[in-house]
Amino acid sequence: GQNELRGVRGAETSLRFSQLIELGDKRTRRIDLARADKRLAAWDYESTRLMLFAQTTKRFVDVLAAQERVTLAQENFKLAEQTLSIIADRVKQGVAAPVERDKATVRLSTERIVLARAQRQLESARHQLAATWGSSTPRFSSVNGELDKPLMLPTLEALSIAASDHPRLARWDDEMVQRRAALELARAKGVPDLTAGAGVMHMNGMDEVVFMGQVMIPLPRFDRNQGAVLEAVYGVGQATLQRQSDRTALLASLASAYHETSASLEESRILQTETLPAAKASLDAAQDAYRNGKVTYLDVLDAQRTYVDVRKQLVDAQASAHAGGAMVEGLTGKPVK
Repeated sequence: GQNELRGVRGAETSLRFSQLIELGDKRTRRIDLARADKRLAAWDYESTRLMLFAQTTKRFVDVLAAQERVTLAQENFKLAEQTLSIIADRVKQGVAAPVERDKATVRLSTERIVLARAQRQLESARHQLAATWGSSTPRFSSVNGELDKPLMLPTLEALSIAASDHPRLARWDDEMVQRRAALELARAKGVPDLTAGAGVMHMNGMDEVVFMGQVMIPLPRFDRNQGAVLEAVYGVGQATLQRQSDRTALLASLASAYHETSASLEESRILQTETLPAAKASLDAAQDAYRNGKVTYLDVLDAQRTYVDVRKQLVDAQASAHAGGAMVEGLTGKPVK
């Protein structure tokens, strides 16, 4: 500037304070939305907890079943050793052909391979169970449980009713509240806010101090948050459809787990009460007959394989039943005894 305005002679120095005053009840809308988000987080945590419980139980059952398979493999290996010893004695006595000893030797080496595989599978199952709680190395040597313990599975109708209280479905009431709260907040944001302020100004040219006040409010001629409002409206409608879809999917998973568990329980019952005793009796009879020279080693081998297969089927069926029971518990939130 020139003359009186030269340098800082005519400068004006001001200090102002302003405060945003929200209109449209935005603060209340944000609080409502945050509370709904908190309740949804609690539901999601509970749902995740139930499914983690089901997964951990399944891995526990896998370890328990793997232990049983190792025990079976060890027994079968000892049985093959005993059979080979018996046949070797008969070959020395000249009452059995050397080819039968060769077959028994092959059977023994096969059982050794089966045992090694079962031990590796057990080690893998132990690592997977330990990984459930974040451990890279299992710090346990075995687990205790009863695969042959029967499950009392309720009816599918009773389980479906119980599933209605599952966190995965119960959360949708709060999900609808959350979507509506988001809609109300989006509408509130379409209302312009008010900014009020006050301050002081010093004018060097006049050597005067004056007080100032200001009020500002934008004029949203083109942007009234219409896009966010429309998105929130569609979000409410989408939640209604997702709620029904989630319920249908959960009940379908429950029905599948229920029928698989029921089938495994029935299979276990038949194998344990009918098939296994018959296979054991057949094996004992074949071994006695072979010692007396009434049957060949092939007959004993066939009886052994049948007995081994039945025992393996029983372990698989029992493990499947308990794993299915854990899945049913995870889908209903109710224990299956």
